[in-house]
Amino acid sequence: MNGLPLGGGAEIFPIVVEAKPTPEGAHLPMFWEKIITPDYLSIMNIPLLRGRGFSDADAAPEAQAVVIVSKSTAEHFWPGKDAVGEHIRAKWEPNVWRTVVGVVGDVREYNIRSDSASWIDGVMYAPYGPHAIRGSGADAPPAQMTLVIEIAGEQVQIASELKNTVASVNHDVPVSQISPLKSWVAEAMAEPRSTSALFAVFAALALLLGAVGIYGVISYSVAQRTREIGIRMALGARRQEVLLLVVGQGAKLALAGVGIGIVGGLMLTRLMSGLLYGVHATDPVTYGEVAILLMLVALAACFIPARRAMRVDPMVALRYE
Repeated sequence: MNGLPLGGGAEIFPIVVEAKPTPEGAHLPMFWEKIITPDYLSIMNIPLLRGRGFSDADAAPEAQAVVIVSKSTAEHFWPGKDAVGEHIRAKWEPNVWRTVVGVVGDVREYNIRSDSASWIDGVMYAPYGPHAIRGSGADAPPAQMTLVIEIAGEQVQIASELKNTVASVNHDVPVSQISPLKSWVAEAMAEPRSTSALFAVFAALALLLGAVGIYGVISYSVAQRTREIGIRMALGARRQEVLLLVVGQGAKLALAGVGIGIVGGLMLTRLMSGLLYGVHATDPVTYGEVAILLMLVALAACFIPARRAMRVDPMVALRYE
């Protein structure tokens, strides 16, 4: 193929969609073309949602020109319809219509957060061979190709055999990089992972400061209410009741803070959605888990001054000023 996912490599050109003609002089939709061989979809575990994948016959010069489109592309250009059987062509090829023969699941082609660049309107796959669309001409090979291999042996041994195989076919073709796919994914994840780590550090500091703040407020409140607590205990209040009194005060403050935080978080979802991966900005499970964590930390911060309140001597408290 002409570029691995997450790398942003592909052929880019304007496309004419037969079922959605563009007015004269208007902006033509820009498509991202991934040139692949028949086994690519299965090796990369890209699901085929409708239609069929490519076969070796699709690369034959006399074969009909066919393409596969991504799910989001099909929904955008053929909403409510089956994209299989529709036709598209490159702007500079007025007589070469390509038939859509399949629809596959969306792939993070551009980076870990998006399928394509914001100015790309669609993603399509073309069979490697004479029917692939190339801006430099139909006979020109892609500027680079990536070979994806599923192996069962040692990487070092496979790398050596691969270089020898390529050299036996053409000594002028360089093999510039051989690495496991997980390394490629790790490299693409490096930036968002470092950003997430930074946010995690800030979140931990905020959680610590919140716990210290709640502890300070409750401790001050217990000191101010020492006489009241002593009177309660002198009148028969049990230690457990005093504990619940103090912890309940902190729990009310924590519930108010969590409620305000959830509302603020929902208001900021548009700003944060671009930094998230694998979770929705309004994921209820995440909001629930964070709320429970904050409440537990708040209750733990209240527990120490509550224990101190339980040990108040009524006689000492009554003399307290």
